[in-house]
Formats: sequence, structure tokens, C-alpha cells
Amino acid sequence: MFALKLVDATAWGKVQWKQDVRGTARRGSTLVRIIIAMTVRLYTMDTLEYAGCIISDGPRWHYRDVSDEHLMAMTEGMPLKAVLAYLSSFNLVYDLVE
Repeated sequence: MFALKLVDATAWGKVQWKQDVRGTARRGSTLVRIIIAMTVRLYTMDTLEYAGCIISDGPRWHYRDVSDEHLMAMTEGMPLKAVLAYLSSFNLVYDLVE
């Protein structure tokens, strides 16, 4: 699931927004922080049973409902893209929820 959370309530105005590389949007001289949240569902590769999910909130992410302690220990501190590439080593596949 992709969602935009706007910190400043004035962001809903009908104004052209420009996003820069730091994850902020500019509207005149006002800066507004944009946070993109995403949910990644995990499934076992053989049976496609639900195995938990990853919740990403900008550059940070965490596991929810995951019982594999080894997976959590080995992927702690990794970027999300690296974790997604590494999931097949743990016999997991993922689905991005939209």
C-alpha cells in the first residue's frame, strides 16, 4: 500500500509541488515533509501461506507478524531493496500491496 502522509495541512491546496531529493516538497518558501508508507506481504515460496509483512515508512522499515527470528536478525539494518532481494534465501516471496 502506498500512501502519502503530508505533515502540513496546507499541502492540500491546488498548487504545483516539486519534490527534491531529501523527501521534502516546496510550496513557495514553505517546506513540507513527505513520507511514503508501503506494505510488503510475505508468503512462503512452496505453499504461498502468509508469513507476515514488512511496513516501510520512508527509509525506515520493520517486520510485522514474522516469526522467523533468524530472518529478522540477518536483515536488521539492511536497506529495504536489499531485504527484498534476500528473501528468496529464506524461502519467501513478497507482494507489494496497492
